[in-house]
Amino acid sequence: MPLELAPLTADDVDAYMAIRQAAFGDSVFRILFSRRPDGPSPEVYAQIRDSVRDQIATDKHVFFLKVTDTDTSEIIAGAKWKVFRTEKEVLEELELPSPTPDSDPECWNAFMKLLSDAKRERMALSPYWMLDALSTHPAHHRRGAGAMLIRWGLVRADEEGVETYLEASAMGQPLYERYGFRPVRTLRFDFGEFGGEGVQEFQV
Repeated sequence: MPLELAPLTADDVDAYMAIRQAAFGDSVFRILFSRRPDGPSPEVYAQIRDSVRDQIATDKHVFFLKVTDTDTSEIIAGAKWKVFRTEKEVLEELELPSPTPDSDPECWNAFMKLLSDAKRERMALSPYWMLDALSTHPAHHRRGAGAMLIRWGLVRADEEGVETYLEASAMGQPLYERYGFRPVRTLRFDFGEFGGEGVQEFQV
């Protein structure tokens, strides 16, 4: 069952979002993006979908990727890499994104500030590539799709001679360390204050 890496297209976005929901649906991402027990509302889903499509079409600093099982033509994994080459781009990345209408704004803003402050402390104003999101459908773990998506960005960062950055959950950390990432700081956030499962740790 050969796997193929390619850019994500606008037509692939629904499949990409379904993979992210399958991979992260019961994690802290549900708390961040939606307070609804059944996930984002149709309106918020459409908003996120349209945002991804817009980034694919217009943002030259964002790269959405997919891994497809060529035997079945099924997309089994996806990722989003971002690159910041100028001081202006680095500073724009540190601005806090607006919460979705389904989010708990207090939770969203506190968590996003935690991530932004850690990024500012570690990267300062240096150029870098960032693995912003990576998800593999749970039915297709351990097939090498995640590794393909990671290597894509590492090659480009090496070509430009700049560092790479990511925020890793405990589940993803072993994979990232296998490809040379090393944690420099542990972030802790108490999602229990917002109806989640208590304190969660993330490595940067």
